[in-house]
Amino acid sequence: MDYVSKAIKTSKHWHTESTFLHSQRVAEIASELILEGMSLEEIKAIAYLHDILEDTDISFASLQLEFGNKIAYTVSDLTRRDSETYFEYIQRVRHESSLVQLIKRADLIDHMSQTSTLTYSLKKRYKKALKILNHK
Repeated sequence: MDYVSKAIKTSKHWHTESTFLHSQRVAEIASELILEGMSLEEIKAIAYLHDILEDTDISFASLQLEFGNKIAYTVSDLTRRDSETYFEYIQRVRHESSLVQLIKRADLIDHMSQTSTLTYSLKKRYKKALKILNHK
């Protein structure tokens, strides 16, 4: 089984339907943002798993065993730490790999497209986060 299929299966198992659909949309957006030299399979797998450590009881060790170091560490880099404020997290992501930044941008783009749940304060927060990530 390839990484994308395993990631989809893992995401479906651990997430609610709405969270799974969010991950699916993030995978689609991230696929469109792909940069030269990046693996489409890795991007999609990471996109499907990007919230898994934060939102479920799955452990980093389990993720590492199932998907290998690169995917596990990238998902970990996308995970907000308990000690971080939201914008400390965004600043940290800004200094992570281009792959981490790409997935986070896709995540924010999807959140901003969900107008039925997007409040003014969330829209403002996500726009600020995108601005930080896009600032070199």
